[in-house]
Amino acid sequence: MFIKKTLLLLLTIGLLTLEAAFSQGSISLPEEHSIADHVPHYATKETTFERVIAIGKNCLTKAQINLYFDPRHLEWPTKSGKSDIFDWAAIPNYQLLTSALTHRLEGFYEREDFYMIANNIYGLTNKRNGVRWLHTLKKYEDQIPKNKIDDGEFLLSVFHEHFEEEYSKAMKLKDRFLRAEHKKTLYIISHAPGISLEQLLQLRDALLIARNQNKQFAILYVSKNQGTADIENIFMREAKNVSEDTKLTLDPDCWRAIFSEFNFTDDIWE
Repeated sequence: MFIKKTLLLLLTIGLLTLEAAFSQGSISLPEEHSIADHVPHYATKETTFERVIAIGKNCLTKAQINLYFDPRHLEWPTKSGKSDIFDWAAIPNYQLLTSALTHRLEGFYEREDFYMIANNIYGLTNKRNGVRWLHTLKKYEDQIPKNKIDDGEFLLSVFHEHFEEEYSKAMKLKDRFLRAEHKKTLYIISHAPGISLEQLLQLRDALLIARNQNKQFAILYVSKNQGTADIENIFMREAKNVSEDTKLTLDPDCWRAIFSEFNFTDDIWE
């Protein structure tokens, strides 16, 4: 009994000493790591987030992020160094994305997986994960003759011509996305019709795998009609984002109110 009490006392002293060392800065974490790596619980509304990442349903989500954190500029382009892999893509199938995240995006941007789901410059799609890369071909529009603008086979050949460049960029953004595992991160989805709470929970579990079990993250899901709720680290909010003629709009005032519910580090957009 005496030995057990002594061991318990020594363990307690050791933990208190380690906690004090962290608070005084005498022990530092490796570069790219933060104290989030050592917290066992999911992020909450009181968490101060260090990263904010768009994960669909389309590029309007990133536009909202840009407008909130850098209101002096228009919603595009993104400030240098603040891009993420899914910013300007469309994600029509969150089950496929969930699967990709459970594999930490391994093989998610391979040449043979791309095809044209539609015969226009917005139709470039990855059949493995379902992601549509809406703006990739747009940057090469000046290389596409007018009589080829609706020729899917020709458009895909343009992508293949520039594949190495696009692949290199995608890998850098993939690495940046995965490095967020060391940061307190708010992942944002907006206006993905029909996504259920069960699917959001599955996506949350997949993100946990992608983050190597670091739980210091949350999901903000913004819909036009699914109400407001807080379920563990999933926060559901409403923003219509639709004008009277049903066209998508940014609705920045509503989004500003939603973002203001959360805390972010002062340097998150520096």
